[in-house]
Amino acid sequence: MSVMSPVGVKYENETELPVKTKRASVACNLCRDSKLKCINNNDKTQCERCTLLKLECSYTLKKSQLKKRKLSKHFKDLPVDTSNGSSNRYRNSNIITKSPTRAPGLNIKAPILTVSSSKESSNSINDSPHSPPIAKPALKPYHSIILPVKSIILEVAEIYFENQYKGIFPHLHKPSIISFIRSPEFDPKTYITDYYNDCFDTCYTASLKYPDPVILLAILALCSRLHPDMPKMYGNFSEDKSPETFVPNLNNINNPKTVDNDNGNAASNASNYFGWHARNILKEVFDSPTIQRVQALTILSSHEWGEGCASRSFLYVGIAARMVLLLGLGNESGLFIKEEEDKNLDEASKFICIEGKRRTMWAVYMMDRCNSSGRDRHSCIKLNDIKLKLPSTEKDFIFRNYKQKSLTFEEANNYIHDPTKRHLLSDTSCFGFLIILFETWASIAKWAGETGGKLEKLPPWEKESPYYKLSKELDTFRDSLPIHLQFNHFNLEAHIADGSAADFGYFHGLFFLCRIFLNREYFFCTPESFPEGWWETETRVLLETLDDLSYITRTLKPINMMVIAPFTGFQVFTVAATSFYFDAFPKKLLISNFPFKKPKSEEALIIEVEQLKNKYRNLAAEALDNLATWRKVWGLGNGWYTTSLKLQKMFAMVAKENSSAVEDDDLRHSMHDYGIGKVQEEFKPEYVRDRKDMNISSLLVSDENKEPRTANFRATPSPFVHESLRELASPAGLNSPSLDFINNFDLSNIFPGWNDPTKM
Repeated sequence: MSVMSPVGVKYENETELPVKTKRASVACNLCRDSKLKCINNNDKTQCERCTLLKLECSYTLKKSQLKKRKLSKHFKDLPVDTSNGSSNRYRNSNIITKSPTRAPGLNIKAPILTVSSSKESSNSINDSPHSPPIAKPALKPYHSIILPVKSIILEVAEIYFENQYKGIFPHLHKPSIISFIRSPEFDPKTYITDYYNDCFDTCYTASLKYPDPVILLAILALCSRLHPDMPKMYGNFSEDKSPETFVPNLNNINNPKTVDNDNGNAASNASNYFGWHARNILKEVFDSPTIQRVQALTILSSHEWGEGCASRSFLYVGIAARMVLLLGLGNESGLFIKEEEDKNLDEASKFICIEGKRRTMWAVYMMDRCNSSGRDRHSCIKLNDIKLKLPSTEKDFIFRNYKQKSLTFEEANNYIHDPTKRHLLSDTSCFGFLIILFETWASIAKWAGETGGKLEKLPPWEKESPYYKLSKELDTFRDSLPIHLQFNHFNLEAHIADGSAADFGYFHGLFFLCRIFLNREYFFCTPESFPEGWWETETRVLLETLDDLSYITRTLKPINMMVIAPFTGFQVFTVAATSFYFDAFPKKLLISNFPFKKPKSEEALIIEVEQLKNKYRNLAAEALDNLATWRKVWGLGNGWYTTSLKLQKMFAMVAKENSSAVEDDDLRHSMHDYGIGKVQEEFKPEYVRDRKDMNISSLLVSDENKEPRTANFRATPSPFVHESLRELASPAGLNSPSLDFINNFDLSNIFPGWNDPTKM
């Protein structure tokens, strides 16, 4: 039986295979040019491949190799390559291995993956001696990655740390990454090839000095869309048109005008270029986890979600979740394995590595919670799988303050629910509170998307109902926040001055999104159906939340301190959709159930209600303008913008014609789902129509005897309530078929309770 050697040489049987030798510290010039693992005796003698193929074997050192401790003494006297530290004769300009032709000595049968030595793979899964070796990708002969100049890369990296990092990706140490990009060690023309040939190391400690290029590509994929010049150079890239041969127009950077293509998606295309290359590197090592690959997958998951590729995003975060658990990062003990053994690391450097791993785990958790928001989306990682401390404060991480200790999730959550211990939360980071809030958001998004007011049996004012419990959970969480993290206009200005407004805005944007999702569920139900004052109170909270969420965007976006990410785009979309929603609410119901401070005539109240409606029409228009900007840089923004326009038109038509002849499940779910949701389109409208037991009357009558519940309802309706609602307000009207969510709403599959208010 024929077998293949590690270098691609074919043998007739296993006995002919040469004895396996230790990997050398220097590869010969031919193996290096062909990007193949060079097996030699580490003493300048001919390597295995050149011996078998009868090729002339020679060695040349690169500058970077002179600094390596593992360099064999036999190589000390070799000549040094001064051409940017590279001996690859085919590396031209900033094109990496561009030529698809066969280079001299190139073995076409070379394996796609090469495996690191026993020393390099010691940090594989759980450091088990039986674990699979860590693989590194070998760039294919036709695989070209053309990077921009260093100054542009540095600017994109700064955008990442000042923007996306402030959201849910706090796992990279900014001083280390920025310092590396600025250093002479980083050459965009050669770094990717040099790293995988000579610098690859599975130990996370090494990433502080030599980060994996896939991290850089992931950052470029997420943030190139936000850089003014990247779309000029990479805007014509297309995954559908020979992506492997695409060559960017680097000279276009001198064009003073904003360059766009015919489809107006040059910004997305620029990001997709780097996403495509990162994906091609990662897909060959997806079963070989490292910390940096986990980090890259989480960043790429956000990039793909923003482009509307929900399936890729869902899969990427799933792979990252499995990787991070296999690496043992779910427990504190799993963070210390390699760093404790490295005697060359000081305590501060160890802290960066350990905290970076901890933050990596939490970043996977947060991205997973974003991705699994909405209907029928199961999370990839459970909170019970994570037994870690919460992230330290950002300043402690940046300045390597390893003496500060963070709380665990369980400790912080217990203090939140114990008013006597809330003072112990004063040093908990904004990221720490964000992580806790994401767990609440996951519960709210799932309930609103799959059950909500439409299918919920329990009245929302009852203490056992999901609505009541989730509302109280938000109240408790808000009341537990330290003074500097509470939302008010003064604190927002203070965070702007401190440079932390992006974190603060993202955090409270999530909190406000939770409120809107909850309170919106019962807003369009007939107010007379609820206990006295309940609907008015919940509606006031809903409108105040819309005001606050809009204020964050209005304040931070003009000064470039708002996180421009898919999740914040979803928040803006939610403001637009909910504001259109409110504008369509009948005026007479607002007059009778949303009383103002001073008694006024009916005519004066109608004018004031119209002014209130106009306020939210303006908020919706403002949100639409923001979405118009979003759609230029995020593929997903197109969907939100189009859906908002559709909602605007539909609501205006329904309000004007007193008609609700539109039934559209997709529209309702588009308001609940964070993204397109192509992964799990399993919602079956016939399932809802067949559920005869779930309707609005279950809020008002006992499930056992179907007798009306009258104790908590008004005895006398407001004088401005329509005659039909006077009947519904009486005990005899509580079982009226017009209160049935399923069968009697012409618009029932979009919003609960639509029919009755719109027929006034």
